[in-house]
Amino acid sequence: MQRPAQQRWATSQSVHQGKAGHHPCIPRCHLAPLKEKLTNGHHRRSHDYQLSVSQRHRGNEMSRIYDFASKVVRRIYEKRINAPAILDAATEFPNSTKFIADWQSIREEAFAVRLNRAPRFHDLMPEQTEISASDGLDWRMFILKAYDVAVPENLARMPVLSRLLFECPEVKSAAISFLAPGKHIPIHRGPFRGIMRFHLGLDIPRQADGSPATVMVINDQEKRISDGEGMLWDDTFPHAVTNYANQARVALLLDVWRPRMPLDMEILSRLIVRGVQAGMRYRGVSFAA
Repeated sequence: MQRPAQQRWATSQSVHQGKAGHHPCIPRCHLAPLKEKLTNGHHRRSHDYQLSVSQRHRGNEMSRIYDFASKVVRRIYEKRINAPAILDAATEFPNSTKFIADWQSIREEAFAVRLNRAPRFHDLMPEQTEISASDGLDWRMFILKAYDVAVPENLARMPVLSRLLFECPEVKSAAISFLAPGKHIPIHRGPFRGIMRFHLGLDIPRQADGSPATVMVINDQEKRISDGEGMLWDDTFPHAVTNYANQARVALLLDVWRPRMPLDMEILSRLIVRGVQAGMRYRGVSFAA
């Protein structure tokens, strides 16, 4: 279904031309126009995107610490929880149907939010600098809930999604994810298996052949979702994302509590969540957009 022009996420950001940024689906002759400014001048590469040496050093140092801790935790979970990379939402997250049923309302609420002014992921989590700021293009997150910590001012701007989150307490985190044109998120892994990741397409650009232009590679499996389509998966498996379009990709991301965990893993997961909450309070992280 064709959407009104004002609801499309036209962008003006340059396309990353490194190995991760080029794809056979985008002819090289199309790359030059994508490097020019389009409407409103949003998302262009500027000094705002250039991290200082000290910022990058701090982010890289935190990334190394985060990666080491994540490896240790993942090994513990992998010994106790055997699960595939792609999960059955009907079994593991039955309430996913509620979000899918209201995806158009959620999309309209997302359009009303100025996502291009939401924080970049590495602004919220410096330890994610290596994957978020790797190419200078936007990966922005409008966060409504983070590890069971609600963000009231953001929830108030999306009442339909807020209601669904209230009805589904197994959802521990929720965010609207904004990927700029050409954005590549390099391969990485989530920290622990107590949480599952649910993606719901809200505004997924398409290629000339009609297929979704945003590609996820999860454990060497290529996955694409369309508008209104959901996917549940385990983000502790290696994964990467690339938006091959000249239009931004908008999706709903949910972190969902894994059901039926062994008791020791349930206890460890709750301790990890409390530790993350304490860390956010200590750092004074603000998710307001």
